[in-house]
Amino acid sequence: MIKLWGQLLFLLAFCNAFPPPYFFRRIEEPAAWFFAGGMLLMLVGALTLLRIRYGLIAPGVKHVSVAANLMLGLFWVGLYWGLFYKFVRHPASFLGLFVVLSSAIVSVLHAYRRD
Repeated sequence: MIKLWGQLLFLLAFCNAFPPPYFFRRIEEPAAWFFAGGMLLMLVGALTLLRIRYGLIAPGVKHVSVAANLMLGLFWVGLYWGLFYKFVRHPASFLGLFVVLSSAIVSVLHAYRRD
């Protein structure tokens, strides 16, 4: 389950990082921030996938991955809270919020469960 959310987060990163040339005619600050957001999503998705593979032998990876997922989730909630009036015009944008929050929740539940 956690692998699916890590892969979805990585896919969301590609969808966020590579369209700036289509949406922005020139490379300026908004395009750079859009691309940087995609790179951040890609980093957190990669950390999640690394935690799945190496979390048992490198516990630091687990803690960094969970913290990154939580901070990303908090950032997106704050972003949607502050800019809700913009996002409500494009309901499909809530899919990104759903993926990020689901990844954070599953990451925490999976990392610290007792087997």
